[in-house]
Amino acid sequence: MKFKGIEIKGTFEVREYGKYFEIWQNGKNIYLEITDGFWLKYEYNDKGKVKHFRDSDGYWWKREYDNQGKERYYENNMGVIRDHRPKQTKELSVKQISDLLGYDVKVVK
Repeated sequence: MKFKGIEIKGTFEVREYGKYFEIWQNGKNIYLEITDGFWLKYEYNDKGKVKHFRDSDGYWWKREYDNQGKERYYENNMGVIRDHRPKQTKELSVKQISDLLGYDVKVVK
């Protein structure tokens, strides 16, 4: 079945509340639509946490979680970013630094 914001495959439940309705799948609310056409969509990760949200106005956000379920990354379409992912350090040679900068680098002792 296809709605304004998503196409749903598999078994789902529709809950109607007068001016809006929700679609539930696997015990999770995945879609809500109001009679004026506004809609919300939720996507979940394997552990049941919302990993992506978007609405009909174009607002969206996405999240990543660590193994304990804590947020490790968040980004939205308004430019907000929270990045708690571990940073990987990388060692560069003097030649690699020179190539990146575009001029020679010399190490003086």
